[in-house]
Amino acid sequence: DATIAGLNYKTNEVDITSLTIPTKTIQVTSGGNVSLALTEDGFVYAWGQDTYGQMGQGTTDTNVNTPVKVKGVGGSGFLSNITKISCGGYHCMALSSDGTVYAWGSNQLSELGDNSTTERKTPVKVLYSGDPVSNISAGFLLSALTTTTGKVYCWGGNGNGQVGDNSTTQRNVPTQVVGVGGSGTLTGIRDVSCGDSFTHAIKDSDGSVYGWGKKLYGMVGNGDNSGNQSTPVPVILAGGSAVTGITQISGGGDYALMLKSDGTVYACGYGSNGQLGDGSTSNNDTGLVQVLGVGGSGNLTGITQIAASESSSLALKNDGTMYSWGNNADGQNGLGTVGGTNPSTPVAITLLTGVDSINAGGKGYTFITSKPDGSVFCWGKGESGQIGDGTNTADQGTPTQVLSGAGPSIDGKFNLFTEPRLTFDGYNKLSLLHGLSSVSSKLFLGSNVYD
Repeated sequence: DATIAGLNYKTNEVDITSLTIPTKTIQVTSGGNVSLALTEDGFVYAWGQDTYGQMGQGTTDTNVNTPVKVKGVGGSGFLSNITKISCGGYHCMALSSDGTVYAWGSNQLSELGDNSTTERKTPVKVLYSGDPVSNISAGFLLSALTTTTGKVYCWGGNGNGQVGDNSTTQRNVPTQVVGVGGSGTLTGIRDVSCGDSFTHAIKDSDGSVYGWGKKLYGMVGNGDNSGNQSTPVPVILAGGSAVTGITQISGGGDYALMLKSDGTVYACGYGSNGQLGDGSTSNNDTGLVQVLGVGGSGNLTGITQIAASESSSLALKNDGTMYSWGNNADGQNGLGTVGGTNPSTPVAITLLTGVDSINAGGKGYTFITSKPDGSVFCWGKGESGQIGDGTNTADQGTPTQVLSGAGPSIDGKFNLFTEPRLTFDGYNKLSLLHGLSSVSSKLFLGSNVYD
């Protein structure tokens, strides 16, 4: 409420007009050399590499350095009613509100799930017709989904058993993952994450984890570092005890990050660039090791989201700050530098705060984040335009705001969303604040109009 000239005005009695707010970003993801954003109106925007048609424009070899709107099936209209997105090594996936799964880009190992190996420059429907889909994951030449009934399906490359069907045969359509030891089928699963030739799934009841696929370097997390695992096995902590309470998994290039419900982070697999965050550059093939705190002091805590790229790691804390560790060859640590030392324990990113979402996948080299106002930032490898800043030549060590391109725009930035609000200075001034210099607005108070 505001008191003006002795009269009490309620803000719900004031009409705000002539103010157009763009559609807000609700999910971001990156993978390979591509970045994606999903807006709340159900449309998908892409920028970066188009070598295999990942931009969804019906073209190839036309890299894009600002967002373009992904077209619909066969290039007709635009992909719409999307609720979730995922970006793999060379392909992209989307889940629609009616449960249809779409995919586009590279299909060299049938990772698009359309029973072919034909590259698709615009989205195609994944050939799946089972129980309702709850989550999707695009990995490196591999795809997966979970259902609301707790089942898991994988398809694509299977040379290391990463489909989990007790074979190493490439699968051209979604194939149900078998149970532990090949008995029955895997059930009771909440989420799935695809990495580089390995897969993890989280059990809904207790947050325990199953892994399968390539075991080299120990990335499956079962304490083994050789051969392949074509059926699910339980993931363990280093030392042999069972792991529970896992809420999120992010599969990178030959390693994985896992987040527990208590806000702590664990890792397994390849570690030569310090990406495991345990203070070493050694591989971890004994199970999950806990990520240390900043400078190696204690352990990282208060984490709400994690993201693993090819060999760089990122974590988001509950206060909106981020921490990075691992390979910085392309500026992936977000510290304002490109190259130099690769930290083996977390370092605080001070160049961008107030973040509410982070993501990376598909053995990528770029991180992407969003803020509560819907603005999107990228950093890391930039040679294919995946930073989204209008260039495609330079790696970027500083988190950089994505330009609008063909996407919703305010002040030339992609999807900047600021909710308008009324403020009163306590004396004689009522102001409409929205922080958008290019937007004109009017305030109607009774018969009076204020600009």
